[in-house]
Amino acid sequence: MNDRKARKQAEKTLQDLFQQKMLLSMMQERIHRQEKMPEILSITVREVREFLKADRVTIYRWNQEKSGFVVIVSAGTTAKESMLGLQVDERLIPAVEVQEYREGKIKAITDIYRAGLQESQVQLLSASQVVAKVGVPLGVGDALWGLLMVHQCNGPRKWQPLEMDALEQLATQVAIAIQQSELYQQVQNLNSVLENQVRERTAQLEQALNTEL
Repeated sequence: MNDRKARKQAEKTLQDLFQQKMLLSMMQERIHRQEKMPEILSITVREVREFLKADRVTIYRWNQEKSGFVVIVSAGTTAKESMLGLQVDERLIPAVEVQEYREGKIKAITDIYRAGLQESQVQLLSASQVVAKVGVPLGVGDALWGLLMVHQCNGPRKWQPLEMDALEQLATQVAIAIQQSELYQQVQNLNSVLENQVRERTAQLEQALNTEL
């Protein structure tokens, strides 16, 4: 009986791994298909929320050494507070936690009320209906570009190793897509500048010719 139960569990684990791999592959393909930043971020939060059946997924853009803001949100009906545009500083994410993100670590909390967090942090998270959360760093180059945050609002949640592994893999691909998007935008901006310069030079030449005539 125990052998049969163990075999069934092993089969289920393999099935879950296969399903996760297939879903990750499809998600990564959809993300890399995009060139513009808004589409990349929008697809990311929506796909992650559906994949994990989470209440809310957000992306924080880290714009200074100690602060950032929420740039995009995907939320279900349970998460009534959208958090879009929310300023993120040391009250919500202490400096020691930011440093861990800079080191590439994922932070998972099953229950904010039992995690030994600072009281001010608990209050801010509670005000946004967060009970359990996962933070995944989005590193571009050597810098912390931002954070992918997954929230559970309707109660505690024990995050599974397979879920953590999937988030880590996906975050790597999202960071690559972000970097490619930034390079693409730089090229587009340069092309626009060059086109304007060509038009201005052409207009000057035409005006000079007309003056001579």
